[in-house]
Amino acid sequence: MSTLTDDYKQAFLDEQQKRIAAEQLLADKSQLLVVLNGELTKNVAELSLYQQMFVQADKMASVGVLSCSIAHEINNPLSYVISNIESLQYVSPLLSKSLHYNEQFLNGQLNAGQFKNVLVDLKKQYELAWNGHEIYSQLSESLDGLKRIKQTVHNLLNLSQFTSTHNKQYLDVSEVAGSALGVLQGQLKYCEIKTNFEQVPLIWGELSSIHQIFVELLLNAQQACEHELEKGTIIELSVTQQNEG
Repeated sequence: MSTLTDDYKQAFLDEQQKRIAAEQLLADKSQLLVVLNGELTKNVAELSLYQQMFVQADKMASVGVLSCSIAHEINNPLSYVISNIESLQYVSPLLSKSLHYNEQFLNGQLNAGQFKNVLVDLKKQYELAWNGHEIYSQLSESLDGLKRIKQTVHNLLNLSQFTSTHNKQYLDVSEVAGSALGVLQGQLKYCEIKTNFEQVPLIWGELSSIHQIFVELLLNAQQACEHELEKGTIIELSVTQQNEG
C-alpha cells in the first residue's frame, strides 16, 4: 500500500513539474511574441516613414525642375509692383501736403487766395507727380501682381506639401488641376492649353499627391510635344465624370 502511495505521489509531482515547465514555456513564447510584434510594428512605421520621405523627395525634385519658371512667374509681377510702389512713394508727400492744406482751408486757416498759392507751389515742386489719375491704375496693377504671386505660392505649396494620411480631405479635382496649370505656366507657355472642367463630386484624397499627378501628366505632355512646338501644340486637360468615377 505504501509503495502505491509513493508511486502516486511521484506521478503527481512529475505531472506538476511538466505542467509548470509547459506554463513557463508558454510564458516565454508569449513574451517573445510580444517583443517580435513590437519590432514588427516599429519596422512597419519606419517603412511607412521612408516611403513618405521618398515621395516627398520626388515632389521636391519636381519643384527643383520647375524652379526657374516659378521664379519667373514670381519675379515678373514683383518687378512692376516694386516699380509702382516706388512711384507712389514719390507721390505720397504731395498727397500728404495736399490733404493737410485742404484741411486748413476747410477749417478757415487758409483763405481762397492762400489755398491757391500753396497748390501752385506744390505743383511746381511735384510737377511730374501732379497727374494723380495714374495712382489708381498703379494700385490696381500692383494688387493684381500681388494676387498672382500669392496664387503662384499657393500652387507651389499644394505641390510641396508633406504627404501624410492625416492630410486627407475632400477635394475639388478641377481646382487641383487648375492649380497644377498655374504652377506650370512658365513650362507650358509655348503650348496652347484647352481645358474642360465639368462640375464633379468632391473626392477624398491627399491634396499634394493628386496635385503632383496632374503636374507630372502635364510635364509628360509638354515633353512629348517638345519637338512639335513650331507646328502649334495643343494640350487638352479635362475633368469629367463617367460611370460614377
